[in-house]
Amino acid sequence: MKNFTSALTSNQKNLGSLLFKLLLAFTFLHASVEKFAGGGVPDWFSKQFATTIIASLPGGVGGGFYGIAALEAVSGISLVLAIVFSLRSSRQKADFWAAVGFLLSEVTFFALGAGLRISHQYSEAASLFQYFTATLILHVLLTELSSDRVS
Repeated sequence: MKNFTSALTSNQKNLGSLLFKLLLAFTFLHASVEKFAGGGVPDWFSKQFATTIIASLPGGVGGGFYGIAALEAVSGISLVLAIVFSLRSSRQKADFWAAVGFLLSEVTFFALGAGLRISHQYSEAASLFQYFTATLILHVLLTELSSDRVS
């Protein structure tokens, strides 16, 4: 990986990192706003998870719905903070919030995929596990790029 990352210029590394953070932040913030502003738990969601373990958790299906919305919101906000701190040249804070945001994004994609898996929507779950894997790989790559700036 060192050969690949050393071939990139500093601007390319920063732009790639910024765009990836922006993509995830927009994705999760948009999804969470739609959930919180949507007027309650949708009927399709309640039906899809009524016979799963999610219905037996504290808060039931509604708790699962709003728990995912909160996780999406915190993921997005963490990535926005990473972007803001990176634009303000506060690398230590930017790296911290990026790590938090990427980790929460991975947890979010995993939770969404697991929810689809237990509700027997296998192809949709596979897609979310691909997003999880891609986010994990990019998280590791961007962490490597960040450590290259230090050395």
